[in-house]
Amino acid sequence: MTRFLTTGCYIFLTTLTQAAFATEEKTWLNEIAVTATRTERAVLYSPSSLSLISEEEMAWQVNESLAEVLRNVPGISITDAGQAGMKRIRIRGEDSYRIAILIDGQEITDHRGEGVPLTLDPALVERVEVIKGSGSVLYGPKALGGVINFITRKGGSEPLQLTMATGWDSATQGEQLFGSIYGSSNGFDYRLSLTKDQQGKRRTPKGDVDNTQSESDSAALYVGHRWGNHNLGLSYDDHNAYSQVFVEDNVRFYFPFTEFAMNIPQRDRRKVGLFYDWTDAGDRLKKVHVDAYRQVSDRKFDTYWEQAAFGMEKETFSESRLITQGALLQLDWQPSEDHYLITGIQFTQDEVKQDRTETLFATFLPTPQLTEIFDKAQLETRALFVQDEWHITDRLTLTTGARQYWVESELQESTRPSLATPDKSDNELIVSLAATYEISNGSVLRAAYNEGYIYPSLLQLSIGGVARNFVNPDPTLQPEKSKNYELGWRYAGNSLLVDITAFYSRSKNYIDHVPCTQARCIGGTRRSPSEIYINIGKAQTKGIEAYIEYSLSGSLTPYTALTLIRRENEYRSFSTTDSGLPSIYGIAGIKYDGDFSGWDTGNYWLDAFARGESHADELEEDGTVHSNAGWMTLNLSAGLSFGEDSRYLLSLEMSNLLDNSYSNATENLLAPERALQARFTANFQ
Repeated sequence: MTRFLTTGCYIFLTTLTQAAFATEEKTWLNEIAVTATRTERAVLYSPSSLSLISEEEMAWQVNESLAEVLRNVPGISITDAGQAGMKRIRIRGEDSYRIAILIDGQEITDHRGEGVPLTLDPALVERVEVIKGSGSVLYGPKALGGVINFITRKGGSEPLQLTMATGWDSATQGEQLFGSIYGSSNGFDYRLSLTKDQQGKRRTPKGDVDNTQSESDSAALYVGHRWGNHNLGLSYDDHNAYSQVFVEDNVRFYFPFTEFAMNIPQRDRRKVGLFYDWTDAGDRLKKVHVDAYRQVSDRKFDTYWEQAAFGMEKETFSESRLITQGALLQLDWQPSEDHYLITGIQFTQDEVKQDRTETLFATFLPTPQLTEIFDKAQLETRALFVQDEWHITDRLTLTTGARQYWVESELQESTRPSLATPDKSDNELIVSLAATYEISNGSVLRAAYNEGYIYPSLLQLSIGGVARNFVNPDPTLQPEKSKNYELGWRYAGNSLLVDITAFYSRSKNYIDHVPCTQARCIGGTRRSPSEIYINIGKAQTKGIEAYIEYSLSGSLTPYTALTLIRRENEYRSFSTTDSGLPSIYGIAGIKYDGDFSGWDTGNYWLDAFARGESHADELEEDGTVHSNAGWMTLNLSAGLSFGEDSRYLLSLEMSNLLDNSYSNATENLLAPERALQARFTANFQ
């Protein structure tokens, strides 16, 4: 397979290079990004597999969810865990908890199993940068599968500016409201933003789907001051969310259950962040970057099950608080013209407090049995990292990196004596190596090797969690690790744009939960079945990601974003390539941009596209096979700006025009019916 990928890339690269006769133009490949190397570099020359959603694209977005904004990025798929209002992202098949989610470079942490939900309102985001493949060397132990950095809007161009926006979705009768006051004056920047989102039941070709409502509101504040070559900023984010949980019938009524239900009445986050940059600090010290933050995340999670045959029912109410504190010091050096060196030290502390109340009703009990549980655990991660960018020649650049981890976890308090676990610690050194070679103007070949590392979460290691059953922690868990290889080519000309990557990864020590015996489970009960987290398997993933567009004229542009992927999961007793991922998925369409006179100034665009994926099967260890049929939808989106300085923007998207009934392979919910989404934005200054 590796030989096939290499040969195929070579043939494709050679063919397109022969056609690449045009001069370089301004495209998103030429835009400056910071995430891939922790310093400013054009995407075209990035040593990592990097995708970017620009400020212009974000301004036109009509989606209420950041996950939907990322749906068309090659290598990305969405997972909802039955929660329409709390979608998450998978990259190259890796589960969401293996993806580092950043806001302005600061990580949003989560120890609750499914990964970080993308609850930030798209209207708050200026641009998005996505690293596909491990970013663990630069971004730590949640970046084994990739990194997504949401860069928020800050100040403006005038002392006082105002943006107001409203959106609507016919598939949920959903409404979004957004307002922001911002500006810049005499080196001071500020922005205050308020958002509200409310989504009703999802409408599908087969009818409304129960338990799919969600609500959220948020407030965000940024103040900053620039003087000389210094920049100091302070941010505050307060987000409150609620989401119902859809439970599939095969889970809801799985024997011995006659009813099973879940609900998330609270998923709130409050975060304070501090940022400081000092550029050109000395002859060789090019930049000093410091940031620090404190995040408090509160969640309520309720479950209910009934076993009518045994005369039993149980209610569980869980409340948890995750407090995260983090700090980073990064120094950028240029010891010579040929070297650009980054050194850094990073510290993160996570503390989880979890209260759980269980009430068991049973015909054989004279009164309900009440159980109250409290746990508190802490995880500290310290790391040193270094990256050297060496310009060997004018065309060849070698980038090497390393990170040394020191991790300590501790169960600090628990009302369950049987849960007492020893303190755990680990240290690990991981490395990365990449090279870029500029074949010709605007044509860059790259190759990369990256190691990934992720330490078990506090739920997995120390306190356990609740799904349908209680899942016991396992203090013997080993960190998950991966090795990732990439070969890619980028080209940016005045007509043709290409970004193609062949990738291969090998991962081990994957963590999952399985049924267990009472002898092994340290926190289970005899009255209900329980499970335990274990290092269950390995995985090999290989594939190709490609984004290609070609300008037929000055305004008409066909494009495609495709992912071909094959993933083999290895478990304790068997291996399978039926991993639940479609072998091919993506989008293909044609865009048209135009200008018009009238209404002072303005422009418009149209985008007709097809989106789809192939059939996918998922084989479980007990022999159960879950199948998802392939599908394709036709869609149309459009945008219009008008008024003085194009201050008014109207965005529309008509999705699933043929009203197909389908679901994505990595999502639990049936996709919406034929629907219209609309968003109107007004900017004043």
